[in-house]
Amino acid sequence: MKNLETINISQYGYSILQIETMSVCNMRCRFCAFPVRNDKGEVLPEDIVYSVIDSLRTDDSFEYICFSHFNEPLLDSRIYDFVKYAKNRKLSVLIITNGLMFDSEDVIRKLITANPEHIKISLQTLNENDFCSVRGIDSSFSEYKNGIFEFLKRAHGSSSKITIDIACNFLSGSRKLKSTLFGLERGDPSVYNRVADLRDDVSSFFNELHDYDNRFNSKSSEIDKYLGEANLDYLHQMGYNIAENISLKIKPFMFGKKLTEFFPVKEGIGCSNRILGILASGKVVPCCLAYDDMLTMGSIKEEPLRKILEKRTSWLNSIRNGVDLQLVCKRCLGAPTKRGAVVQQIKEKIFK
Repeated sequence: MKNLETINISQYGYSILQIETMSVCNMRCRFCAFPVRNDKGEVLPEDIVYSVIDSLRTDDSFEYICFSHFNEPLLDSRIYDFVKYAKNRKLSVLIITNGLMFDSEDVIRKLITANPEHIKISLQTLNENDFCSVRGIDSSFSEYKNGIFEFLKRAHGSSSKITIDIACNFLSGSRKLKSTLFGLERGDPSVYNRVADLRDDVSSFFNELHDYDNRFNSKSSEIDKYLGEANLDYLHQMGYNIAENISLKIKPFMFGKKLTEFFPVKEGIGCSNRILGILASGKVVPCCLAYDDMLTMGSIKEEPLRKILEKRTSWLNSIRNGVDLQLVCKRCLGAPTKRGAVVQQIKEKIFK
């Protein structure tokens, strides 16, 4: 750490750092950008990962390091050492996994031993008929669930806070009207449209989990109560607790290809994204949705993070303020229809 240039990313409006250590995944989900990326197979050298961790100065606004971007982090055998190293530096860590590797007792043991503060299991759909096509794999849904069950059984009572994510478009009532009449937003077609659509699958999943280990809560009345109260505010959802450290949350989804297929707004709409990303290729990107050459600020292989952000301070401010935005940002802030993009622009002028 001698002469290391340190940085507090909150100075640039960020509270989360995503480090993608290896650009690999064992799924090809229809809602994910990974299958269309050009940089699959890239590996971020471990000395760079450790250097970035060492360079971080944090304050109360810093939330955590997440060791993924669009990839599956558990495919990188180094990930457990990275988690432990970050924790030794007093940094909170989030691991997001699709759970497919929980068929390995070794993976389960190493992840629990690494003990990240937060683990999210990206289940997204529990529909047996759609599972393989949505997740882009040819695997047994039953075996997949059993791997998840075994991990949850082993992680029960651990100090890691575990969240099981199920995706939903929340396209019901006023939101459905909003989508069809104003053309403002459309959920991803590969996941559940309404909370009501996922109820049976969720109940079945947790009943099976209870049969696997009866310590887990699967009371239908409590599941129904939670689902009835689930809303778009994912961050502040209380979740449905199946154990003291394990909960279910319903995650609002967006159209997965919005960066390339949405109609763009013009100017004046800023982005308050709080996630800074480092891709396995070394490219530093200003948000959690960018990949390939989109919005590249520089390479961590060539310059330290502090210098990269310092050089792009004015550009980052322009993104926050909605000035001189690149087309990809305009699409991200836009809508799936031309009408929707116009309505977005009008909304911004009225409520700014």
